[in-house]
Amino acid sequence: MAKVIGIAVALLAVLGLGFWLGSPPAHEHEHPSGEAAAEAMWTCSMHPQIELPEPGACPICGMDLIPRETASSPAATNADVWTCSMHPQIELPESGPCPVCGMDLIRRASPAATTATSSSEEVWTCSMHPQIELPEPGECPICGMDLILRTPSAPTGDRELTLSPEAAALARVRTTVAEHRAVHRSVRLVGEVAYDPTRLTDVTAHFAGRIERLFVDYPGMPVRRGDHLYQIYSPDLITAHEELRAARRALGRLGEHASPAVRASAERTVEATRDRLRRWGLSKRQVEQLETARKAPERMTIYAPDAGVVIEQAKLEGSYVETGTLLYRIADVDWVWVEAWAYEKHLPWIRFGQTVRFEVAAVPGRVFEGRVAYIDPFIDTTTRAARVRVSVPNPDGLLKPGMFARVVIEGALGGEGRLMEPALAGKWVCPMHPHVVEDAAGRCPVCGMRLVEAEALGYQLPDPDAPLPLVVPRSAPLWTGERAVLYVEIADAVEPRYEAREVVLGPEAIDGVVVREGLRAGERVVTEGNFKLDASLQIRAGMSMMNPAAAQPSSQPARPPASQPTSQPASQPTSQPTSHPVPAPTSRPVAGEAEQ
Repeated sequence: MAKVIGIAVALLAVLGLGFWLGSPPAHEHEHPSGEAAAEAMWTCSMHPQIELPEPGACPICGMDLIPRETASSPAATNADVWTCSMHPQIELPESGPCPVCGMDLIRRASPAATTATSSSEEVWTCSMHPQIELPEPGECPICGMDLILRTPSAPTGDRELTLSPEAAALARVRTTVAEHRAVHRSVRLVGEVAYDPTRLTDVTAHFAGRIERLFVDYPGMPVRRGDHLYQIYSPDLITAHEELRAARRALGRLGEHASPAVRASAERTVEATRDRLRRWGLSKRQVEQLETARKAPERMTIYAPDAGVVIEQAKLEGSYVETGTLLYRIADVDWVWVEAWAYEKHLPWIRFGQTVRFEVAAVPGRVFEGRVAYIDPFIDTTTRAARVRVSVPNPDGLLKPGMFARVVIEGALGGEGRLMEPALAGKWVCPMHPHVVEDAAGRCPVCGMRLVEAEALGYQLPDPDAPLPLVVPRSAPLWTGERAVLYVEIADAVEPRYEAREVVLGPEAIDGVVVREGLRAGERVVTEGNFKLDASLQIRAGMSMMNPAAAQPSSQPARPPASQPTSQPASQPTSQPTSHPVPAPTSRPVAGEAEQ
């Protein structure tokens, strides 16, 4: 029995060996599956540029990789494909939950059906989810809204958008022609009335002494030229009086036979003593009284050199003063300044000599006028504003320093940033005193400087041939803080077509905005409905207000960690949009230049 069992085992071993030797190599049977395995790639649902030959974790975000469908997958065949409404890069051959977010997958038409649909007459899509394209009406599988009919249109660039006439009417798109013209603006500022520093006078002690009496003994007292201010006792004045009398006696003792040189020297001594007394602030009458008086007066009265209001009193009665000590400060309030603060955006509308109007609460209903006399050549780093001083006549004294003023500066901007001032046409202005305006060249009657033409101060005189700025309505540009985008209507288009274009803006006025670059006169710009056009381009990932360039996937995948094999970069950019934002270009494109 044992011999029979041994023979059976030997026969089975021989048969098994022969079957193994006669069978084809395993790789011949497994070649199709091995080729499919070689073609299978694993990618990240959040970063589709990652392609690895085996499963694992994404080297960027750490999510589990999912298989990417190959040419033989259902995505490339006529079979239906199931995708996620939130992650359209997910494509599976059957329904189920999204491997990224867990939402139920929706059916996407096959490529063959898509081609047939794109060539058919009707395509139904969702206004909130334009990636939904179905051949018949119904409800959106994502939000449940009724699908709308999409009108076929010619392909456009990433910065252009074509609308049907019905869609343009629903969007209420309105356009306006860009044109060259002057723009106007009223700049409103807050100012304060102040003393004109060019009309301040300091009364100082011309010689040392003691203040015996103050006739003007409190600030705010008005004085006229020649009014007495104070009395002073000074030993220096007594000495000067004795020198004057001695010089007169020496001149009187010269006889008829004295030489002319000696007489001329004595006369020069007398005149020099008189001149010193006059320079000390004594009047001509006081000097004559000192010449005739035998004894010098103990007190000498000093009179006001100018008219105005005493705004500062520095000494009291009984104070001893030295030469040069400040006693009073007098301000002439027949002319005052209004100091206003203008921010940087206001400076293009302000020029030296420009007419300014303002009101004060103390005189309601009355509008005062003045001219810009000074503009700070710098910006205050604390307030971020520049001081503008307005010279204003104040003959009746209604304007008092310290009053707040509501200032209005109206300007019309011409070409090359110049202001248009018709009242200064052919006029000559003093560069130091803007209220001096003459009809012909000459010198300023106040300071003696030569008058200059108004054009030299930054004004553009009325001239039909003068260049004017290119202006669009204020509602046309979409401004993000760094970029400005205009939507320009493309001329001679079969259907309404609009192009998003970056422009460089100039000053903003009441009736428009100046465009410096990126637009030509005669082009039509969108003034109403531009936000809707911009939103549509944003959905399409095209150029828009918030996206300086169309989103394009990166052709160079991120470098995986050293432990993971490096995938070969794709030679063609993937058609699926990346989920990470595209960085803005380092340099802004030239305004008005179409990007290819």
